[in-house]
Amino acid sequence: MKTKAYYVLFIVLSLAISLLLFFIIKVSLLFSFMPFILAIIVSFLFQIIDLNYAYHKTSATNTFLHSRDVILSKDNSHKAIAFYSLVNLQREKYFENEIGFIFKSINFEKLNLEHSNLQKANLSHIKLSQSIFMVANLEQVNFKNAYLEKSIFIGAHMQEANLDGANLRESNFLNAYLWGADLQGADLSGARLENAYFLGANLLNVNLEDSTLKGAYLKGAKISKSNFDYALKKGALVDGAIIIKENGL
Repeated sequence: MKTKAYYVLFIVLSLAISLLLFFIIKVSLLFSFMPFILAIIVSFLFQIIDLNYAYHKTSATNTFLHSRDVILSKDNSHKAIAFYSLVNLQREKYFENEIGFIFKSINFEKLNLEHSNLQKANLSHIKLSQSIFMVANLEQVNFKNAYLEKSIFIGAHMQEANLDGANLRESNFLNAYLWGADLQGADLSGARLENAYFLGANLLNVNLEDSTLKGAYLKGAKISKSNFDYALKKGALVDGAIIIKENGL
């Protein structure tokens, strides 16, 4: 009976908060209020949404995820709270277009997202430069055209991540797992790629200028002839790499 009461309370609060959030987002966009203020409001609203925690623990349907289940961040700033609150809402299909607009508009740089779980999050065009993603779960994350320069991805799990056109200049991918990742057109100039796993990754049109590749594993990776020669010179393990000419196979 107590569980049912929690469920009813959660549904009522969720509907009320959803309507309020919808109104805030629409009004903010209409009058061009500062997107960061909007994100802060979202972060505090999400603390109320977290009342579903009791429901989550007693429900087999697992329809909602508590924020602590989604991301374990050492950064407790309002910006960090707003970020993972928005990720949670996006995962539950709330205001996806509006949240996408917020991610494009707000500078979330210098967040500590170490050990975070952002699997399958849609973070295209987001500004997260100089952030920490050490040992984070970034599998199938959409980082298309994202700004991630000077970020730390040491030991991060980035299998099948979309990094198409991403700005990754001077970032650190030491021991990162990028199996099947799409990095086509990404800027990896000055990046540290030692011992990174690019098994089956798409490295076409990647800028590798001044990057370090000693021990990087490129078996099955698609790479241009010029970048293949550069990677070989820098000590990458290129056996089994698929060399693509600039004008095709």
